[in-house]
Amino acid sequence: MIRWADDFDNAAGDNAYWDASDWNAYTDGRWGTRATTWNGSGKERIDLGWSVTVRVDASSTATATADVGNSGIPSVREAVKNSAGNTWTSDNSRNVVCGTGSSWSVHPADTSVGTVDCDGFAMASTHESGGYPGTTADPNPNLVKKGTECAQLFTDKMGDGSANFGLLADTRTATKGPTGTERCGRAAIPRVQNQMAFNEFPAPAWRMLDGDGFFVTLPGFEHCTSTATSCTWRKIG
Repeated sequence: MIRWADDFDNAAGDNAYWDASDWNAYTDGRWGTRATTWNGSGKERIDLGWSVTVRVDASSTATATADVGNSGIPSVREAVKNSAGNTWTSDNSRNVVCGTGSSWSVHPADTSVGTVDCDGFAMASTHESGGYPGTTADPNPNLVKKGTECAQLFTDKMGDGSANFGLLADTRTATKGPTGTERCGRAAIPRVQNQMAFNEFPAPAWRMLDGDGFFVTLPGFEHCTSTATSCTWRKIG
């Protein structure tokens, strides 16, 4: 359904047609708002591309048309997913990296750290997660069989006599720590941080489309380029 309105949001009829007698210097615009009701299985792909063509009637027999704009991309598509219509969920990815079959165990740490969770990177809700299989046409290069293939880290006090905490290399298996070539990472972090950080990531509000590229930045840690040395936060700005 399309609703047409003028520049002051007054209803302008069932279409965007107007003639010379309708023209007004203050309300000569025509704005269309389209509302689509979708009832499907959850697997459909919705085409968000658009184009606008206008027709000018010079007389009852003479007309002309003009293309006045389009989305600029032949096919802009957004995948629509729900738990009932999709075989993959972020929980599936999370289970590969941190779940019961991932061979993850809590690293000993100072009791002040509190209860910890296994947290994976890239995030389980992304196509870059080590647990996301991708598709035959577009396989995920970061896919691992389980989280033991990821970089292993844990939270603990720094051991320098201060109250500072850090993210340290888990060397129980990889005795020299991460190599920097792992395709994913997982760490034991305080549960309160794991459950609160990023929990309001507003992807729908930001209009991130399925498959969009993105970057994760860590202000204050962007100078950290090697796994061979300790890296501390630097004040920015």
